[in-house]
Amino acid sequence: VVSDGFASGRSALAGLDRNAGVAPALHLRAGRVERSDTVRAMFPEVRGDGLRGGALWNEAVVTDDRRFFMSFAEKVRDAGVTLVEGVRDLQLLTEGGAVAGLQGTADGAAQHWHAPKVINATGAWGGAVARQLDPRFSRAWPGCIGFNLLLDREPLSTAGVSLLPPDVRGDMLFMQPLGGQTFAGTWYVPHSGDPEQIAPSEANIATALDMLNAAVPGAAFQRGEVVRVTTGVLPVETVGGTELRNRGVIHAHGTTGGQEGLCSVWGVKYAPARAQGGKVLDAAGLS
Repeated sequence: VVSDGFASGRSALAGLDRNAGVAPALHLRAGRVERSDTVRAMFPEVRGDGLRGGALWNEAVVTDDRRFFMSFAEKVRDAGVTLVEGVRDLQLLTEGGAVAGLQGTADGAAQHWHAPKVINATGAWGGAVARQLDPRFSRAWPGCIGFNLLLDREPLSTAGVSLLPPDVRGDMLFMQPLGGQTFAGTWYVPHSGDPEQIAPSEANIATALDMLNAAVPGAAFQRGEVVRVTTGVLPVETVGGTELRNRGVIHAHGTTGGQEGLCSVWGVKYAPARAQGGKVLDAAGLS
């Protein structure tokens, strides 16, 4: 059971093998160190006090989340997996006390899927689905809202940049060119409600713009330039907090008196997904 999610695997050693199995024309180049004058040429609005140079590295970026998930679904089907979308009213099927699959409603009709193991990988919906499938499940499943802004402003740099507003403690921001406009983020705000209702408030957006303008004093971004707000829910350490988890959540329900053969998981981001997938298979007894 999976859910598509917030738009951007390899193991933690991604930098060492990230081009493995990739066509040479698509290889990501190695990073390099640039002189301060090159940095200024690439990013004229950079704060110059104490600037001695910069580091440039290359990353893969998802610029169209819909196409990304469509491509993912196509590869899943090519691998022989039956993919059913829009399933509602999930219930666990059991036989002789063991997991036997799932039943739910899809395309307006009741359907059954038989399997000896069930993995709940529905992201922000995972806690609710876990409780639906296993009424004894009581573990907190806290998340926060993460959001980015697409601004109708020509890019201020020729490459994506990392930013740290003055007098701000926490994660750095990013700002990158995207289709002739500027894409920036990520900001985090507390959330403990319905994962379907994750729009940041106007006050949140105003604070985000203030932080961005503090990091790039010459930019003077305005609310009217915001053409899109992209949002998602990310796992955090505590309910109502914004400290992101650096490791995913894996819960084998049988270890806490729940249904053997049912496993719930919430990943943190794409980079460690491959490694976490192996751990999920171990937890589910499928490795």
